[in-house]
Order: sequence, then structure tokens, then C-alpha cells
Amino acid sequence: MVLVQNNGGKGDPDQLGSPGWQIHPSLAPQVGDLVLQKSTSDAFHLTPLQKELTRRGIKRLVLAGMQSEYCVDTTCCRASALGYDVTLVSDGLSIYDTDKLPAAEVIASQNASLSAVAGVVASSAVDFQQGLR
Repeated sequence: MVLVQNNGGKGDPDQLGSPGWQIHPSLAPQVGDLVLQKSTSDAFHLTPLQKELTRRGIKRLVLAGMQSEYCVDTTCCRASALGYDVTLVSDGLSIYDTDKLPAAEVIASQNASLSAVAGVVASSAVDFQQGLR
């Protein structure tokens, strides 16, 4: 598994080293997992992500994560443009409510728009050992 950890700026909920920056214990890296740091919405920009995926022979990505309309959106579109077979976990996304829309509506909108560049499936359809069900 590859985990990409965002290094938010000073005062951000995911500020480097803060509690919000820590990887959730349920996703704790295992032996052989790769943890990369990023400081932009695009997990490929200024990181070794593409080099590491190529080195490991990975051509298919299953994406889930925080801030659906920023990091997930940008990384999903970039991965597709780079030729990866991208699957987006529809219920594996998170975002804060905004003053205009509740988080659930933002996530639903992201799932709909990103279906143009990725397969969108529920987490129940993903088995990281066997692939998609």
C-alpha cells in the first residue's frame, strides 16, 4: 500500500507533526508499505510517487482520502492523465462541511464528476488482496 500524507501549513488541521497530520491507526503502515509526504493537492507533484509506482510495477490505483474536492480530485485526474487505471472508493472520501454545501453533497458531486476519469466503487467492492470484486 502507498500512503500519501499531506503536510499542511501552519495552523492547518493537517499541519506537519500535529494530531490531524498523523496517519489513523486503522491505516498504520505495514512492512513494505510506502509513506510519501506531499505539500500540494497533487500527490504526484514534487514527490517520488510516479517513480515508486513504476519501480513497483503498479499500473492500477485505488484512491481514497481526505479533502475530496482538492487532493483526491487533483490526484485522481493526474493519475488518469498519466495512464493509470484508477478506481475511486466512493465511500472512502472525506471533506468538511462548507458554508454552501454539506460534506455528503460535495462527496456525491465529486464521485459523479470523477467517474469521467475513474471507476467509482463502494468500499465493499474493494479487496486489496484480490482486487475488485
